[in-house]
Amino acid sequence: MTTKNNKPRQYALVKLTDEEIAAHEKSFSKVENNRYIYMGEIPNMPGHCIVAGVVSGKTYTGMHIKSYEEVDADDT
Repeated sequence: MTTKNNKPRQYALVKLTDEEIAAHEKSFSKVENNRYIYMGEIPNMPGHCIVAGVVSGKTYTGMHIKSYEEVDADDT
């Protein structure tokens, strides 16, 4: 579930989109369980966000919001 503007809700569980993984297959070969917590958009970098890996706790900044989609309740 995403909002009207296709942004995940803050603190939602998200995953990389299938298109994003396919486009960068080599660099995402070791995606950590592909589950992240969407921390929110960076105010002075529109279209970019911060996510935190669920397994590792590592934070990733400056990521494109369009690269993520919320995980369905059935997929958790």
